[in-house]
Order: sequence, then structure tokens, then C-alpha cells
Amino acid sequence: MLIETPQKTTFAAVRVARLHVVTPRDKIQQAMQQAIHEVTTLLREQRVTPAGPWFAHHHHKPTGTFDFDVCFPVSQPIAPAGRVESRDIPATEVLRTVYRGPYDKLHLAWPEFVEWIETNGYKTREDAFEVYSVGPREEPDPANWQTEMNYPLAQ
Repeated sequence: MLIETPQKTTFAAVRVARLHVVTPRDKIQQAMQQAIHEVTTLLREQRVTPAGPWFAHHHHKPTGTFDFDVCFPVSQPIAPAGRVESRDIPATEVLRTVYRGPYDKLHLAWPEFVEWIETNGYKTREDAFEVYSVGPREEPDPANWQTEMNYPLAQ
């Protein structure tokens, strides 16, 4: 198994500095790196320190394109500039699992998570949160990176 046993929990309400991205599947890495750079540059310019690990909020399951926000939690609103804005994400009940390993294998963990959800009879929304809780800045060995995968439960 690539993932830990999923648990039902709450994705806490959070204020974020976010940048919306729509990109073809094969350009995801470049688009994400550019978005991260834009958000972190704005935060540095406004002297705002992230209040937790950054994450991607995917608006729907990927097809030929990815439609997502790059989000950095902040403890205060930021002044919008360029493509970056402040947004409040409300708390939501989710199914959560953790994938440990390099990002280039993360795409293999999602189908395993979806299969677990379907096998266990849960219904989820189309969006998902991917929280990069331990990555290259905290840990040089990709085998020790941790990505928290969250599917909001359907109401």
C-alpha cells in the first residue's frame, strides 16, 4: 500500500494566500512551481510568514487539465497583487490519508485512495486538498516526504 488507512476528520478552516491555476496535465510541475514562486514572493514582499504547510486545492478530479489553487496558510489577510489573493476556506469534514514518498509517485496513491473510498461506501465531493506537510525544505530524502490527501465528504 502506498497510503495509510484513511480516517474521517476535519480539514480546519484556514485563511490563505492563493493563486488559481488551470494547466494541461503535462505542465503541472512547471505551473505549480511558478505559482509557488509568485505566492512566496508576494508573502515576502508583504512580510507575511506562512502559518503552516502549503497545499493545493484541486477543484475537480483531473482530466486532461488540472484546475487548482496553490494555497499558503496565513494568519492575516494579504493585499491582493497580480494573480495572488486572500481567501478563507471553511472547515469541512474529510477523509484523510497520508502518502509517504517522492512527488513523482504521488499520482499512484490517488487511485488507491479512491478505491478505498468506494470500497467503504463513502461519497465525496469533486474537490480535494493535497497538503505538503513534509517536503524538500524540511527533509532532503524524498522517501521521507509526506503528503496529506483529503477528500471532502459529500453532504
